[in-house]
Amino acid sequence: MALWTPEFLQTQKYSAARARLMMAQAGIIQEGIFDLGDFAVTQRGAGANMSVDIAAGSAWIKGDDTARQGHYHVVNDATVNVAIPAAHATLPRLDQVVLRIYDSTVIGGGKDGVFIEVVSGTATVGATLANRTGAAALPSSAIKLADVIVAAADASITNAEIGNLRRPRAGQTGYPAAVSPLSVTGAPAAYAMGRPAGFVPAVSAIRSGSQSVAGSTQVSVLLNAEEYDLLEMHDNAVNPERLTAKVPGIYAISAHTGWAVNSAGASRTMTIRDLNGNVIQFSGHAPVAGWGHNYAHDHSLDWYMGYGDFVDLRVFQDIGGPLNLEEGRFAARWIGP
Repeated sequence: MALWTPEFLQTQKYSAARARLMMAQAGIIQEGIFDLGDFAVTQRGAGANMSVDIAAGSAWIKGDDTARQGHYHVVNDATVNVAIPAAHATLPRLDQVVLRIYDSTVIGGGKDGVFIEVVSGTATVGATLANRTGAAALPSSAIKLADVIVAAADASITNAEIGNLRRPRAGQTGYPAAVSPLSVTGAPAAYAMGRPAGFVPAVSAIRSGSQSVAGSTQVSVLLNAEEYDLLEMHDNAVNPERLTAKVPGIYAISAHTGWAVNSAGASRTMTIRDLNGNVIQFSGHAPVAGWGHNYAHDHSLDWYMGYGDFVDLRVFQDIGGPLNLEEGRFAARWIGP
């Protein structure tokens, strides 16, 4: 028949698939994890070996073995350890840790439930987390939790070899900085990052305390604190002058700096640059004796960034010696694809 019986007529009975489909199409649920840290993949807590730990958490998985299969609710209430297949003797291999649904009503067989699996790629020369060379296709009715690069003759998996989709700076390597999760997973931005509907990536990094700025040179604003950072777009220690996009799109970017009181006239500037060092916003003041804390600069602009692109904030002054920067704020908010 072309038309299904509508939910919920008192005289009818309905399958589990109908309930799953209804919730998905009503926008009640989306595929992905519930919260940052859910199902996070890390090296074995009891000592690194050829396995990884999967954190507790909750998720929804879209069934795509057949049309109109709906979404499945998944809960993990304790850390699970999963073995990684033995390394190739001479070549690296890109494996994927996935959360997968088996529903015998849909695909047949006698297997039902949710399982954490490792989908091994093909050992390939030059495979890395960044290029994902040799990676296998993602199975049906599954979400990816992490990529794992298994080095040649590897005897243990460490955090530096794990790239979590929703934690781009996992370990020292993290998720590929040159590849968008959208192109990898084929999912909308909020899904790829394991975030709920309506989630908007945003960050506001600030300078806490004075920063001495040397004279007559461009200096990075060392933003050492955050008012908020919803998607690890800023690091207080590594390149603290940068805001890095983790979802491609147009960002509303704003910046503010304010200088200490100084009686000497001086030129003072603030510059926003892109990842190639190109100036995309600039403002400056000619020497004005006595201008002090109110000697400030403010910028705002819309700017497109791909995954891994960044903007940075710099200042300049030429009073003839060091001068304190008393205020610094750098913010970005995703406003569209």
